[in-house]
Amino acid sequence: MSEGGHVVLTGSFDRTVAVWKTGSVPSPVRRLRGHQAAVTAVACDSDGSELVSGGLDGRLLRWSSHSPDRHETLREHSRGVTALAMDRTSGDIAVGYDDGELHVQSRESHEWLQLGGSRQRVVGVSVSRAQDSLLAIRADGTIQMWELSSGALLSATAHHSPLTAAAVEWVGGLVVVGDTNYRLSVYELRRPRPAGELVGHSGWITAIGVQGGHAISAATDGTIRSWDLRTTATRSVVRPSAPVGALAVDREGRVAAGTDEGDVVLTTIREDAAAARTGWRRPVHHAAPVWAVKAVSGDVVATGSADFSVGIWAAQDARPLRVLEGHTAWVNAVAGFAAGTRVLSGSSDSTLRVWDIGSGALLGTLHGHDGWINAVAVSPDGEIAISGASDQVASVWTLEPRRRLITLVGHSAAVTGVALSKSKAVAATCSADGTVRLWRTADGAALRVIGCAHETLTPFTSVHFVSDSGALVASSLDGRIWTTDEDCVSLRLLAQVPGRVWGLAVLADGRHVAVPSIDGRLRVLSADSGAQIASCDLGTPLTACATVPGASHLVVADRHGGLHISPTPSTPELSPSAKAD
Repeated sequence: MSEGGHVVLTGSFDRTVAVWKTGSVPSPVRRLRGHQAAVTAVACDSDGSELVSGGLDGRLLRWSSHSPDRHETLREHSRGVTALAMDRTSGDIAVGYDDGELHVQSRESHEWLQLGGSRQRVVGVSVSRAQDSLLAIRADGTIQMWELSSGALLSATAHHSPLTAAAVEWVGGLVVVGDTNYRLSVYELRRPRPAGELVGHSGWITAIGVQGGHAISAATDGTIRSWDLRTTATRSVVRPSAPVGALAVDREGRVAAGTDEGDVVLTTIREDAAAARTGWRRPVHHAAPVWAVKAVSGDVVATGSADFSVGIWAAQDARPLRVLEGHTAWVNAVAGFAAGTRVLSGSSDSTLRVWDIGSGALLGTLHGHDGWINAVAVSPDGEIAISGASDQVASVWTLEPRRRLITLVGHSAAVTGVALSKSKAVAATCSADGTVRLWRTADGAALRVIGCAHETLTPFTSVHFVSDSGALVASSLDGRIWTTDEDCVSLRLLAQVPGRVWGLAVLADGRHVAVPSIDGRLRVLSADSGAQIASCDLGTPLTACATVPGASHLVVADRHGGLHISPTPSTPELSPSAKAD
C-alpha cells in the first residue's frame, strides 16, 4: 500500500497483479500481466508509482504506473518468490525464495547481493538502507539480521516454533512474528529474546502489519485483531466476510487486507475500533484450512491441511481417529488405496508420503518433484499413482515398489489437478495454463490437449473422469465447471457458480457433481445439463468435498479447518445431516 493509502496492490493465483483505488468501496483499476504462475508477493514505493512483484515462477518484475503494459524482469530464479520488500527511501529491494535464498538489490548501483546462511523457506523480509540492515524470517523459526554493506550475518535468533508471518518497524526497532502455535511474539531487533507475546488467535497467523506501537494480524480463525504493543492487549477483533491472506499498513494506521475471495477490505488501527463480531465457528479439526478431503473407504476419510498434517476421520460423523505428521509444509492432496488401509499425501514440501492408516506409520517418502505438489490420484487397483506439482509436470509412480515411472511434460504452468481412468491406461491433468491434457500412462505419450488459456481465462483447479464413460469434468478458479464428451475432443461449459472453486467431486451415480465454493454453498449439478439439483449454505468458505463409497452422504471441508457431513441429494433439498462442530 502506498504511503497515502490511496493505492493498494494485490497478487493473485490468477497470475496477475491488481492495482486498487481505495475509495469508500475499493475497486481494481488495472491488472498487470507478466507472471507465468501465481503472484505471491508485491511491494511499491511511497506514492505507488513503481511496483515490484514476485511469483511462483521465480520471476521478479518491476512495473511503472506510467507504462502499465510493460514490465522489466529484475531477477529469475529456479524456485518461487515467498517474500518481498522495498525500502521506500532508498528504493532497495529484498526478495526471499522457497529454497531459502535471499537476494537484495541496491537501487543506486543496480547490483545484486546474494546472502547465504540457510535453505529454509523465507516467510518474511524487510530492508533498511538507513539502518544498513536486512531482516529475514525463515519458516523454521530463525530470525536473521544481515549487514547490507558487508553482507555479513550479524545475528540469528531461534524462535521456539515454526514461523508463518512477520512485520518490521525499523523506527521503533521491533519485529513481530506469527508462529504455528497461533501466537505473535514481539522482538527488539537487536535482542535475541522476545519482548512480549500477543495471545488471542485460534488459528495460524497469515499476515501481520506494524505501525506506531500497534500491530494488526490476520489468522485462519477468520479474524483480524488489533494489538497494543506496549501492553500486549487486544484492542479490537473483527471478522471479514472471507479469510485474509495478506495485509498492509500505512503511516497513518490505515489497513488494507486482501481476502481469499479476491477482495480488499479497509480498516484502521485506532482506539475506538469495532468490537468483535460474534457468531463465527472456531476451527474444528485442523488448525488451518483443509485443502483436500478423500474417502479412503466406506468408514474412513482422509484430509490434508495447511497445518502440515494428514487427518484420518470416521466417515459417518467426522470423529477424529488419527493425525499423521511428518510433512514440513501444507498438505494439498490425499488419496486412499490398498482397500482403505493406506493413504498417499502430497505436500508443498515437494514430497509424496505413504502412510499406514491403522498404525499411523510412515511407510515411505517419494521424491522427484521440484515444487509444491497440488494433486494426487491412485488407480482403483492401488498399483500406480499420479501427482501434479507447481514445477509444471505430472509424475506417474508405482506404489510397490515405490518409484517414479514416467514424467509427463507439456504444461506451461503449475499442474493443479490429476486423474486416472478406471483402466489406469489414461491419465488426465489440468493446469494453471488453462489446458486439460490426456496422457498414456504406459509410456507417457501425450494423447490430446483440450482447451487453451484464452478460452478459460482463469486456471483450472481440478479434473475428474466421470464414471466409466471416459468423459471428463473439470473446475476452474472462477467458478466455471467444464465437461467433455466421451471422446474428450473439446471442453463444453457446463455451469458457473458464484465464488472461487478449488475442486469438485463426482457422485457415485456418475450423473451428478458436487461443487463446493468459497461463497460457502455446496451445489449439486447434473453432469449432463449443468442444472442445479440441490444446494446447501454451510456458512463458511468451502474448499473440497468427497463422496463416501457405499454411503448416502458427502464430506465437505472448509477454510476454517472444519468438516461437514451432508447427504447425497435425491431431492431438490440438501440440508446438512451433521456438521462437525
